[in-house]
Amino acid sequence: MTELTHAQWQAIHRLLLAVYASEDLDEVRRLALEGAAGLVPHTKSFFDLGASRGDRMQFFSPISLNMTEEELRRYYSCYQASDYTGWLFRPGETLVYRDSQVVSDALREDTLIYRNWMEPMGIYYGLGCSLCWGGRLYGSLTLFRGRAAGDFTDAEFAVLEVLAAHLSLHFGKLWPGGLRPRAEKEAGENLLIERYSLTAREYEVLQKVCGGAANKEIAAALFISENTVKKHVNSVFRKLGVASRAQLLSRVYEER
Repeated sequence: MTELTHAQWQAIHRLLLAVYASEDLDEVRRLALEGAAGLVPHTKSFFDLGASRGDRMQFFSPISLNMTEEELRRYYSCYQASDYTGWLFRPGETLVYRDSQVVSDALREDTLIYRNWMEPMGIYYGLGCSLCWGGRLYGSLTLFRGRAAGDFTDAEFAVLEVLAAHLSLHFGKLWPGGLRPRAEKEAGENLLIERYSLTAREYEVLQKVCGGAANKEIAAALFISENTVKKHVNSVFRKLGVASRAQLLSRVYEER
């Protein structure tokens, strides 16, 4: 097993403290990208979200600190389906990989994704990971650098292994029901409202309850009394056929 230096562990520790302190999806990803830049030298990187149903995997909503929107758009619209690293991914299983472990240099240089997307950006080597927890796919983090910089080292691979494990855990704990594209998420929310005949206010209260807020916190956030909150909570319980907040969370995750 590759041993990391004390300085590397200190940098990883600082990054993970910042990651675990955040519950914002985009901020967690931004922190991971910034931290990875200091731990694993690279020129291009992106962090997307993912979801899986059975053997089908979907990646969406990428963010990057060093790639243009056009570069990201071209990958997802033209080359994602033919990306040779996709052969490795398994739904529900966290994976760390180097491109050079997937295909030989000669074979990679002959692919469309390399000739038409990677080479024009001056990138040659890739290091990436999928993020999974509890059998769910949450996304992937991918780093690239040019040929002159050399392939990613065993130590850099080990750094990403540590980050992948902790990011997977953090995503799984914060979003145990998994993630979905925004359009699909909104459609699921509308279906929940229609199926159980929830009012707009009841749905607001349901969201707060699912977020772990107490009645007093919900009242303050929505500028209503605690008694009114209790009435809405009881109505939501009745409409969804549950008797506790734990049962409500379970029912909502099942529906979504």
